[in-house]
Amino acid sequence: MRIISFLTGLLLISIVGLSQHSGYNPVFELESLAGIQVNDVKQDSLGFLWVGTNEGLYRYDGYDMKLYHPRPNSAGSSLIHTIFIDSENNLWAGTYGGLLKYDKYSDSFVNIQHHTESSSSIGGNRINCITEDARGNLWIGLSKGGIDQYNKTEKKFYHYRVSDKTGLSSDDINDLFVDAKNILWISTWNHGLNKLDLNLKENTTPALAHFKGYRPVVTSQKIVTQLFMFEEPKSSRIFVGTSDHGFLVFDKENETFERFPIEGLKSSLYDALPDHEGRVLVGTLSGLKLINLERGTVEPCSQSFCDVRNTVIVIFRDHQDVTWIGSVNGLYKFVEKKVQHVKLDPSKGSTPLNNVIAMRKQGKFIWLGTWGEGLVLRDEQSGAFVKVNTDNELIKYIWDLKLLDDKTLLVAANRGLVKIDVEGLASLKTSF
Repeated sequence: MRIISFLTGLLLISIVGLSQHSGYNPVFELESLAGIQVNDVKQDSLGFLWVGTNEGLYRYDGYDMKLYHPRPNSAGSSLIHTIFIDSENNLWAGTYGGLLKYDKYSDSFVNIQHHTESSSSIGGNRINCITEDARGNLWIGLSKGGIDQYNKTEKKFYHYRVSDKTGLSSDDINDLFVDAKNILWISTWNHGLNKLDLNLKENTTPALAHFKGYRPVVTSQKIVTQLFMFEEPKSSRIFVGTSDHGFLVFDKENETFERFPIEGLKSSLYDALPDHEGRVLVGTLSGLKLINLERGTVEPCSQSFCDVRNTVIVIFRDHQDVTWIGSVNGLYKFVEKKVQHVKLDPSKGSTPLNNVIAMRKQGKFIWLGTWGEGLVLRDEQSGAFVKVNTDNELIKYIWDLKLLDDKTLLVAANRGLVKIDVEGLASLKTSF
């Protein structure tokens, strides 16, 4: 019996107190990944954190890390370079041994690899980046293999290469993203920025496509190695982080591409994340830097995440505004909100939720076992509560909870042990 059939109503709540410690908010290191290089971090629709490392792909449920080992017909390489979650909540991972697609029903990965005898297979096995267009097609940037478009309906790959003479400036692709106007932006390893207008039908056919290229103007003749891109919020500017020239900035309206010097920033740049105050947190060779793009300066940083001195490769903020910092030496977690006091609003006529005995986290949800109020589910993203299986007297008085996996919850109650199937949890997001 799915958990959906257990739901009897929404408890009305209000957040009446939120206290945040005014002092030092520490960064926590996840010991299970200590010493392991972290290349990418993403969060799925259930709230599970996926961590791509040099030693495999991990899934974190808030308590435990599960490692998906490379094996035949699963992960073809232990080096996970990029993770992408598409508009249908499918999880893809780009490795240096093929493209992985997660099968949530078997809790395993399908490995999609290049086959020289098939022109419709993926164009290469060294994958640097993945994005998606407005039609749901995947675009995959390859190392020395150009760009592949993957049509999910046809289950076929289409290849875009420099040899097609369509204007693509390099087959070494480092980053991709599709903007709000459905234009694909391509950052190459050392040959500037390209764009492809996906609104034009001819651009969805490799032989007919027309890329437009832009090369940065720099004072030296040194090759500019571009590592990542991000679009500045509420502007037409794309910032490109490099290993040798700091930031480059491209203005989409004026089509100008030039250096963007920042005083005090000389290290190689690997990733960037805007903060809540209009600044940008930048991962560098020597740790994290806080940048003010308007002033073009490195800002003083009193937050503890700026004490991370390892090379920072990826910075990610999850649904609960927790900042995750992936480095060459492991994964760090920074929680800005330290204490949250949640209280039911008695004016709404709801039964007070007292005597919480046990808690278990499942992605963005928290299971609460109470003494007398039964089983309750909380959505951390919305703050809403749902009472579960209220007609089942066996779980009215709960001692403990345990998640066997993402499909089964064990409830230790005063009248015995109850097993509940929670596989339908993903569809609960529309009920809150």
